[in-house]
Amino acid sequence: MKVLNILNSSYNLLFNLLMRECNSWYFLNIIPKHDEHLALYMKSCQTLDFVRFDLKNDHRILYFPIHYKSLTGMHVFGNHVGIRTERFGKIEIITMGEALIFLMKEQFPETATPQFYATIDHVTDIYNELIEKRTFKLFSDVAPILSDKKAKENNEVALSNLVHEYSTKEELAGFHQLLSDYAGNSNTDIGKAAILWLKSYTDCLLQSVVNKYTEEGIITAPNLLNTIITTDQEGLPAHLSFSNSNYILKNDLPEYFNIRKIENFLQTQLLTHNLFPVIRALGLSGINTEAKLLEEVSHSMLAFYNLYSENKNFIFHSTVFVDFFLPSIFSIHDTEHIHSQANQHNHLINSKYYSDKLIKPEKGELVHKRYFENSVMEIGIRAFDIDTDLDILYEWVNKDYAKKFWEMDGPIEELEEAYIKLLGVDYSHPYIGTLNGEPIFTLELYWAVKDEVGKYYPFHPGDYGFHMLIAPAKKKINNFSYYALTMCMEHFFSHSQVHRMIGEASVDHAGTHNLITKVGCEFSKALTLPYKTSNLTFLNREMYKDAVQDILDTSCSEIYLKV
Repeated sequence: MKVLNILNSSYNLLFNLLMRECNSWYFLNIIPKHDEHLALYMKSCQTLDFVRFDLKNDHRILYFPIHYKSLTGMHVFGNHVGIRTERFGKIEIITMGEALIFLMKEQFPETATPQFYATIDHVTDIYNELIEKRTFKLFSDVAPILSDKKAKENNEVALSNLVHEYSTKEELAGFHQLLSDYAGNSNTDIGKAAILWLKSYTDCLLQSVVNKYTEEGIITAPNLLNTIITTDQEGLPAHLSFSNSNYILKNDLPEYFNIRKIENFLQTQLLTHNLFPVIRALGLSGINTEAKLLEEVSHSMLAFYNLYSENKNFIFHSTVFVDFFLPSIFSIHDTEHIHSQANQHNHLINSKYYSDKLIKPEKGELVHKRYFENSVMEIGIRAFDIDTDLDILYEWVNKDYAKKFWEMDGPIEELEEAYIKLLGVDYSHPYIGTLNGEPIFTLELYWAVKDEVGKYYPFHPGDYGFHMLIAPAKKKINNFSYYALTMCMEHFFSHSQVHRMIGEASVDHAGTHNLITKVGCEFSKALTLPYKTSNLTFLNREMYKDAVQDILDTSCSEIYLKV
């Protein structure tokens, strides 16, 4: 039995699987001003990145420190786990092992503590076996074909000997050496060498899997455990093959077989169990940043995508299938209580529709402004700064007129908690609107694909939505709301990733609905959400320009002075 106060691969993998397969958590990386106990706990840890897990059945909150936050979704956690029984109460320290038992019993109440300890030391082996078995489970009624095996070449490398999904930095020495050798052979800086190596690897992977599937109807299992790289003389990937040489022909499947299942399977194997771990390994080794590596991979995948017609190519599906491993690992059969994320979108490989500049602008950054009424009114929009804007927003949301529609009134600790959560997600961001430099409205932009609303209508991956709250005016300003929304939409549509803007104002708020129709939004249907019934509206660039062209023509985004 491993000592519980030492973080090991089993614990790290298990907690990442809990994050992947469950949804009662969020990131936080802002030390609060109004939650004294949480602030003290966060300052006591050697990191500013945390995951908060809410135990609804046990009425507790867990805080896990992240020592390496990966954009691929497989993080490295510290053992200084915090737990509290009151929402803003004191935080005690427990071990990762103790915390995982709390989480397992929350998600799987029938899990016994002895069963957990009996399984924990074998989690990595069980997980790898389950990945290998996915192919045969999916195609259980089709006999696989055994391909001819080639003799091993001198320049073949079994990648699973160097990299796996839950690798630690210390375990990646061999992979780091592989990249160092290529950098030396090609006389290239190792950071640049990592990008070139990864682009070549991505191309080989897509050719070996997607091209085989679309052109020849061959379905294989391209996970990292099977991947064998053949390198050229310098060490650059030149060809990929798979040690598990069994494959299935698409034409051998029954006529009733759901083809989307094949594409979900291949996409999960390609991304979750192959490409993402390689990117994480490069980032964890410090060779290059994951953000830069993912950007390069996205470009390579988009170029490959454009080689094929859309009906053949699946690598840019707007939803990514998420497999459930935890029930199988712990031999649990009752999974009704798990909130499925089987269609969670992963924007990391789809920069065509996801904009970092919109969702993650610099704190307090002025992103756009426009001058109206002969330049008397300067209306701007800037990224939310919790240090300066929270008190302003607290005053607004506690006004009587805002309570009904925003439902964010109450103690400032609760508002701070809500905005720390909002700033921690990767699909939404709040903005502050200004009039002549003074805050006067707030607007929350969200990516509809991953927002709650995306579950209730057939979204396009380029859909972005918004919520807007205007502060009580000290004096009436004609057309201010119209001008402000015109300016905001101009900024949003300046980003190519935005396909259309959606609105979902409550049916009870006729004023908001009338306002958004003035900038071109058109009613689609009534949308029943868990917390309200809304008017779903859509707005694209052409509709927007047709509706506000006169306003744009009589206003300006810059003022030039003669001196």
